[in-house]
Amino acid sequence: MKCPQCGKELPHNSKFCQYCGSAIPKIPSHKSFIFLISILSLSIACNVYLAFQFYLTSQSYAQAQEKISSAEAIANSEKQKRREKESELLQLNKDIDKISADLDFFYDKIRFIPSGEKTYHKLDCPHIQGIYKWKAHNVEYCEALGYEPCSECHKYR
Repeated sequence: MKCPQCGKELPHNSKFCQYCGSAIPKIPSHKSFIFLISILSLSIACNVYLAFQFYLTSQSYAQAQEKISSAEAIANSEKQKRREKESELLQLNKDIDKISADLDFFYDKIRFIPSGEKTYHKLDCPHIQGIYKWKAHNVEYCEALGYEPCSECHKYR
């Protein structure tokens, strides 16, 4: 090692020149430089790895968000279909109630007279099953015309 001021040879790790008294600047050793480069390289490698992991995670997150959005859209569509079906079912139940009321009216009030007979029958009487020519009137009119109730379908009259 030489003094930068006077150029004389000095012992290793001298802080001052023993000949001229000037301060000797500390020169970093080769080992410290390698250590510093190693730490810097390791830091860069870790940052690159973390950046890559962040990229992968953000990609996975974006794909998961797309799947969630798609599932929500399907769920909303299915909910709308279910609401529509419930509305249809409600209307069908109303229609059934009306038909049921009409059937009750037919069963309670209307009687059927097959052609050529003198008796009137209820809608579910086995005597008129398969007969396609008959007249239909209310009970009072059947009796006013002189027809008698069927003994089988009017047992509990």
